[in-house]
This record gives sequence, C-alpha cells and structure tokens, in this order.
Amino acid sequence: MEDDFSVEKPRIARLTGPNYRPWSVQVRRLLIGQSLWNVVSLGVETVEPGSTGGSGSGDGSDPKASGPSSDRTEVKDAKASTIIMSLCAQGALQHILLLGTAREQWDALKALYAPLGMQQLSTKIQAFTSYKPPERGATVAVVATELSTLQYEIGTIDPTEKPSDALKISILFGAIRALDERFAPLILQLEISGSTTDYSAIIARFSEHERRMGPKEALKESVLLAKTGEKSPKFQGKCFKCGK
Repeated sequence: MEDDFSVEKPRIARLTGPNYRPWSVQVRRLLIGQSLWNVVSLGVETVEPGSTGGSGSGDGSDPKASGPSSDRTEVKDAKASTIIMSLCAQGALQHILLLGTAREQWDALKALYAPLGMQQLSTKIQAFTSYKPPERGATVAVVATELSTLQYEIGTIDPTEKPSDALKISILFGAIRALDERFAPLILQLEISGSTTDYSAIIARFSEHERRMGPKEALKESVLLAKTGEKSPKFQGKCFKCGK
C-alpha cells in the first residue's frame, strides 16, 4: 500500500506568520508520521563515489549499499517539501518556493516567523491583561467580543499561553466597571453568589442590565443640568388673549 501524503487529514491551518508556533508543531508531527522528519531535520544524505551506504557488505553485491539511507533520499525530500509548501499561505510560500530542499525551506520559515510569533504573542498578552474599553462606541457586546478575540489570537500563536476563561471573566469585570459604574452592584452580586464561571451567561446578564439602564450619555446630561442649576428657558411667545 502506498504512503498517503495527503494534507487533508489532519487539517492544519496554513502558515500565515503569527500562527508559526502551533503550525510548526502540527507539521512536524505530520512529517514524523509520514517518516519524513529525518530528511527535513538532517537534510538529504549524500554518498561519496566509491563509498557504501546503508548496511551492505561493501563488496557491491547489495544494491542498497550504493545509495543513501531510505529515510533521507531525494524522493523523501521532495515529498516533505511538497507537504511544507502546501501548508503555507501565499505570503509565506513566496519565501521558500525557490529553495532547493525541505530542510532549507523549514529553516527559512523558522528564521522568518519564529521571532515574529513571539513578538506578537507578547503584544497580545499585554493587550489582554491590560484591556480597557474603547473610548467611543463601547458596549458590553464590544468588550466581550474584543476580549474573546484576544484570547483566541493568543491561543492561535501559542496554545500553552492561551488565557483561561476565569482570567478573561476577571478582566471583563474590570472593563465593565470602567465602562459604566452603574454595573458595579450587578458585578458585586455575581461575585457574592459565585456566578462567575459561565462567560456567556455573564454577558447575557450584562447585556440585559445595559438595556434596562439606557444610554450613559443621557444620564450624564441630566446630572450636568442638575449641577449647573440651569432652568428651562422662559416662554417668549405672546399671550393669545392680551397679545403681550
């Protein structure tokens, strides 16, 4: 039975750059499973003229003795290279398309994207842990979506660094308090009752509370009028009876 070098199973997201770390782990496992990792990590084995390879007796009677070991041949290299290129997005593929061996391609991708992934990982983690709601147009839905997006992006770059849901909920509470202080009693109620484990349920509670409270801007205008003591403007029209 012929080896199946199809990349359909398992499905691996194509390399775009930021996802290099999980991509490299998955592709390496795929190559190991296809007995191709040696040719990628060590390169194609070359045999000097007159030398013997493999485990032959050296007298030329063994046909395998005159070639490289079976897992580092040019055929294996071509198969490994095909898998690597097929799992690269166009932007990554252009950097390795003209390289001659799978090892050169693998090393080039590592040199190009490994530092980028770590740099973006640090930036994403910082943005997540110090998250603040946008100054304009911020709602419960916006805050919840942005936190979930950051959590997902961190996990895509490095699954081991993906923030837990518990941490996300903790940051959510701080962000919602900063968004509108009127959420404080509800947050306190959730913390006291222990209902702080279901992210979707918490978002639903916050969204309903937000709908009932109404716009924050309207409240600010009412408070401002009360503080400044402004009165409603006097009627400046004419009396219907006396004309004054």
